[in-house]
Amino acid sequence: GLKRAILDELPKSEHRNCARHVFANWSGRKSGKAFEQAFWGIVKARTEREWLDRVAVLKLLDKDLAKELLAKQKHPKHWTRAFFGEKCKCDIVDNNCCEAFNSIILEARMKSIITMLEDIRIQTMERIVQKRKIAKKWKHDYGPLVKAKFDEQKDEAVEWEMVWNGDGGCEIKKGPWQFTVNLEKRECSCRLWQITGIPCAHACRAIYHNGDDPDDFLHYYYSKKTYLETYKYNLEPINGSHEWVQTGLDPIQPPPPREKKLGRPKKNRRKSKDEPKKKGKLSRKWTVIHCSLCSGKGHNQVTCPTKVPEKQ
Repeated sequence: GLKRAILDELPKSEHRNCARHVFANWSGRKSGKAFEQAFWGIVKARTEREWLDRVAVLKLLDKDLAKELLAKQKHPKHWTRAFFGEKCKCDIVDNNCCEAFNSIILEARMKSIITMLEDIRIQTMERIVQKRKIAKKWKHDYGPLVKAKFDEQKDEAVEWEMVWNGDGGCEIKKGPWQFTVNLEKRECSCRLWQITGIPCAHACRAIYHNGDDPDDFLHYYYSKKTYLETYKYNLEPINGSHEWVQTGLDPIQPPPPREKKLGRPKKNRRKSKDEPKKKGKLSRKWTVIHCSLCSGKGHNQVTCPTKVPEKQ
């Protein structure tokens, strides 16, 4: 299927599983907040040692649930940052990119196949132009979302102490925490720099010590030039269906009529049991109904016990 096709066509691509879906399919999600925190702690561990320590915490809570989570079928190395590769410069552990695309095509996907593809093509054409316009308005050489993350690391850098080895390496310390940084190799032992391409707080501390600018060490994937290169190719406009070339084949027949089901058709995404509800939306779960005949609670006029039956 799809996995085999990706291996054949994109052999160097990195395969990851959505951590949120892994959690939804794990029995431990029903066991309380402590298990949820332990799970996300394992997911966000960046080094193998940190990963092993957080797995040990989960085993102390429940060995059976830990064994289920780390089973081979769940591919634990595919949804934890500790084992992510360092080429794509991305630390995302969920599937929100696909969810965002799915929300854009909500109207289009309810249409027939050709009309749906046409709507998606037009949306993609407009999106490419919009992305170029947004990038040209950037005030820095990288986007505002990257800047927000980068600024957090720069601000935290002042909290760390540094011991330099006189060459390209140094130790960065704060309390019991200690990491090593090599500016020549652009590496930090916390692995955040290697995974994301954004210098971590430890790297920023070493860069400031050398009198350099951390912006010069940001990976080129985040630059305005790379962003514009990504969206430089346009989708060419095409004529309407009235000008399409005739293939000579039999015309496409409409699908057979389907039996209309009762009620409204379900269009909203099916939410998981543990997914939080939207804030501000009132639930009718605890609403008490009142009868318009007797003003009693818990029933309406149809099921009212005081209602006089109609004579036949």
